[in-house]
Amino acid sequence: MPDEVDPGWLTDLNAGHNIASDVAQYYDQWAGGYDDDLSSWNYRAPSRAASLLTAHAPQAQRVLDAGCGTGMAGAALRHAGFDGELHGIDLSDASLVLADQRGVYQRLRQGDLQQRDCRGWG
Repeated sequence: MPDEVDPGWLTDLNAGHNIASDVAQYYDQWAGGYDDDLSSWNYRAPSRAASLLTAHAPQAQRVLDAGCGTGMAGAALRHAGFDGELHGIDLSDASLVLADQRGVYQRLRQGDLQQRDCRGWG
C-alpha cells in the first residue's frame, strides 16, 4: 500500500550522519532546486500536514514549523486556511531565505533542532 511506511526507511535515515554543519551545507546547496525536485516526486507531506492540522486543531493560534526548509508546509497551511501566527526554524540559511520569500511566516530562525534549545520562542 502506498501510504504504509517502509520499515527500512529508519535504517536509511540512521545511515547518514548528523553533523549540523554538513547537513546545513547539503540543504544550502539543494535549496534552489528543492521545491522543484520534491514536486517532481509528487511529494504530498506539506498538504497532508496542513489538512491534519486544520482538521484536528482548528483553533490553533500559533504553529511552529520545525524544519521548515523552503516553506512548503507553511504555504500549504496558509492555502488550507490557517490564519494564525506561523513561525519557522531550520538549519539551512539558504532554505530560510526562500521560506521568507513566500511571505507566510511571521518569524523565521536558523537553528539546530538537535540542540533542543528553543529559548526565545515564547
